[in-house]
Amino acid sequence: MGTYASVRVEIDGRSNPPDHPLSTLIGDAEPRLFETLGIPLIRGRSFTVADNDPQAPLVAIVNQTFIKTYLPNEDPIGRHICPDLSNVRVDSNNLDTTVRSDREIIGVVADTQQDSVATTPQPMVTLPFSQASMLMRPKILLSVAGDPMQYAKPAQAIISHIDPFLFVVNPHSMEMQLADYASTQRFDTLLVSAFASIALFLTGLGLYATPRCYGRRTQARDRPAHGCRSRPQRRGRAHSPTC
Repeated sequence: MGTYASVRVEIDGRSNPPDHPLSTLIGDAEPRLFETLGIPLIRGRSFTVADNDPQAPLVAIVNQTFIKTYLPNEDPIGRHICPDLSNVRVDSNNLDTTVRSDREIIGVVADTQQDSVATTPQPMVTLPFSQASMLMRPKILLSVAGDPMQYAKPAQAIISHIDPFLFVVNPHSMEMQLADYASTQRFDTLLVSAFASIALFLTGLGLYATPRCYGRRTQARDRPAHGCRSRPQRRGRAHSPTC
């Protein structure tokens, strides 16, 4: 499993105006990624070992939002798309971005939360890892029984057997990942609540100070100036101070 990037995409049979080009998130994956994560396959098929070959026919799997956005009420299986990989190419792959690389849609998977649980899913295209490796340090997902952290050392042993210069960095379970995200969300909520409380306090302080200052100015206007004396009131005439 690699990473996500936002790229332009061309879809056969659809116009792609220069002022509003079609775009999609793009990622790469090894076979059985969707099965490991429990992501349902809606139509078509998933990746196989045969797809995970740089010389194999170029294929892609898209999510439901991609179909709803760009191919509504159409059969997406067999359609061809051409994502622009020129900005996501790295030295670890041998992609020639100057050659047009149309890819056939072979499957449709259910939508997932790509950035956070608070955002709506975006159109997503997933490619076989060997056909478009965009990250030199991919993430490896394991579906295990029991405590996932017990498998960190066996996983490192298997990877070291494949390549002794590869290491497992920061192993963690899905529960740990969700807990980290939840703690970040709680901190953000607490921070917003604190600022809202401060704003409410300052607003109340301003509303309290305004009438008191106004009342003091009113009393000052009604009070005679220093050194003045009041004339005795006469019927029919207003009382005014004399200096």
